[in-house]
Order: sequence, then structure tokens, then C-alpha cells
Amino acid sequence: VTLSIDTVTPMVTMTSSDSQLQIGETATLTFTLSEDSTDFDSGDIHISGGSLSNFQGSGHTYTATFTPATNTAGDVKISIDSGSFADALGNKNSQGTNLTLATDLIAPTISVSANKSALGAGESATLTFTLSENATDFTASDISVSGGTLSNFSGSGKNYTATFTATTEPVSTGRV
Repeated sequence: VTLSIDTVTPMVTMTSSDSQLQIGETATLTFTLSEDSTDFDSGDIHISGGSLSNFQGSGHTYTATFTPATNTAGDVKISIDSGSFADALGNKNSQGTNLTLATDLIAPTISVSANKSALGAGESATLTFTLSENATDFTASDISVSGGTLSNFSGSGKNYTATFTATTEPVSTGRV
């Protein structure tokens, strides 16, 4: 009598097309099983901080689209527990796996304040720009002004300053 024996349990690895998701982005997740499975499905995948769609595949390769939850920031965890799926002979996966993705789906905000509330022609005020989170690309060209000019722009991270000088032209209100 000859018997075929398969005591190897299937395993799964997960990869993502993007490891840091921002506003408007999704990621394609790929699930690669070490052996073909007849019962691996989206119900085997656990998500915190988002949802899966477009789950498809067969055998040992599957894909799905991950969409992070709106207004979230931080890590999201995608996991598959041990015992979730089986190979063709019924051997259940003996170990689970986790994938962590970073998300930042919260748009930054900015507040502007001035050290003076009224200016005469040619007078200046120091403006302070406070961002809700660190920025690496905030520059003077991001600021629109009327009724004056902007100079001495400086700062980094969340805090920036600039000098607003009122024009000598008759203007009722300067705007930044």
C-alpha cells in the first residue's frame, strides 16, 4: 500500500503596493499562499482602520484593494489568523501574519495671526502662521496677499513668520 502524505501546513505572506497612504490613495494588497487553497477568501482577512474591496484570485495568489478609513492617521493593521484557510488536503495554516501600513488622511490646517490689528501706509506687522502638523514644503509662495507685500518669510515644522508691509496706495483692508 502506498499512501500520499502531506503534513506541511500552508503559509501566507502579504505585501502592499504602498506602505504610506495619504488622502485619496488606496493600496493593492497581494496575498501569496505557499500552497493552493480552495477556501481562502476575504473573510480570512482582518482589517483595522479601513476596508477591503475587489478581492480576487485563486490557487495561491490573491489580491484586494485596501481603502483606509477617512480622517485617520497612524498605523493600520491587516492580519490573517492561524487556522483561517486550508490547502487542498485540509491542512490549516499554522501561523498567522500581519501587515502594517501608515496612513495620514487628515488634511493639515493653518491659522494666521498678526501682532497688530491696524496699519498705516508703509507700516509693518509680524504675521505668525501655525500649522496643525509639520510641513516640509510650506513657502512664501503659498501665501496670497493684497494691500501690501510679504517679506522675511522664515520658519520650519509647524511655525512660520513673515513681515507684512502695507502699501502706500489707498486700500481699506489688507488680506493675507
